[in-house]
Amino acid sequence: MLQGLLILNYDDDEGEGDLDDDDGGPAISAGCCLQALALLIRNDIMELVIKFVAANIQAENWKQRYAGLIALGSIAEGPEKQQFLEVIAQALNQLLILFSDKSPKVREAICWVFSRLSEHHPDIFLDQQVAEQFIPRLRDLLSDRPRISNQCCSVFEKLSTAHAPQDDEPSNCLTPYFQELMSKLMINANQAEHTAE
Repeated sequence: MLQGLLILNYDDDEGEGDLDDDDGGPAISAGCCLQALALLIRNDIMELVIKFVAANIQAENWKQRYAGLIALGSIAEGPEKQQFLEVIAQALNQLLILFSDKSPKVREAICWVFSRLSEHHPDIFLDQQVAEQFIPRLRDLLSDRPRISNQCCSVFEKLSTAHAPQDDEPSNCLTPYFQELMSKLMINANQAEHTAE
């Protein structure tokens, strides 16, 4: 399954074109299987997957970086929460760098990984240092390609839901960025409207 993540029917070394689901068929199928396997065998999946991620996430070839991220995101649900979060904490700086990757597919994949984290491990973003490093990078990608900005919006949606203020709390981890994010989204909406015209 891990080797299947590397099978992308797509030859552009920079990953600059649009990768359709058909082009990523074997990799997407392998990721779905890996997701199901993580739910089934839980912590036992960690060692093999983390070795695969470590071997690929900094590779020269964008397909390897992409595959490493898909492997990581695929096991976000399944392993014991604390054990998985320890891995994320150790890899966080490397992961954040990938938000600026030259390959659009890698940028899309890292946003998807953080969407999975927002859904299954939202508490990680309560750490102010993590939020300060992560949210501005995600904000900047709101102006990227549609598939990337869509993943960014998914992260914000999941974080908003997970950290909805309880018992009249005045704020959450997204509060300091709210005005800035809304401004960015309005600018993007206006640009899209003008492009459509």
